[in-house]
Amino acid sequence: MFDFLYSYTVGNDYTYINEFRESVFTNIGVVTLIVSFVLCLLYYPVINRITDKMDQFVHWVIFLVLAGVFGGVYALVTANNYIVGILGDTEPQVPVLLWVMNGVYGLLYFFVFSILLKKSSKFATKTPF
Repeated sequence: MFDFLYSYTVGNDYTYINEFRESVFTNIGVVTLIVSFVLCLLYYPVINRITDKMDQFVHWVIFLVLAGVFGGVYALVTANNYIVGILGDTEPQVPVLLWVMNGVYGLLYFFVFSILLKKSSKFATKTPF
């Protein structure tokens, strides 16, 4: 699944596309999915069951942005470390679109999990809509 998403994001003319398909894409995709789910669990069942102070749309957007920023930064760091550490290239050129799109995927995952988990909250059943 993740190979399909990221292969079209990066493009087939990228130098390390075959190496990324083997190990980087799956790692980035699974970790981003898990972190988005954990942030959603943290927001709805944990924080919003404890207090009604965090049930505003602004607080939900903060968690959404956290999921997106984590996805982008994690993709950049993982791809950089793979190119430098494993492949031994001294001047890594990670496609900008890879980490931008992984940030967008993190946003989308968090949004979908929000729709699924918002009923588990005591106070934020109307957040995001």
